[in-house]
Amino acid sequence: MHHEADPAKADANLAKHGVAFDEAATCLLDPMALVMEDEAPDEVRCVLVGTSERGAC
Repeated sequence: MHHEADPAKADANLAKHGVAFDEAATCLLDPMALVMEDEAPDEVRCVLVGTSERGAC
């Protein structure tokens, strides 16, 4: 799987959430992940809850 991330945003997300973007992206491969539509008013967004390769959720 290939993904790209803005380095500054990736650093900010790591500091805020404690999970690196590279690890979080592995949740996309979780066959048991739950995907829900977000209720964002201005754009179509989805929320995925899954387990990463390291077992974080």
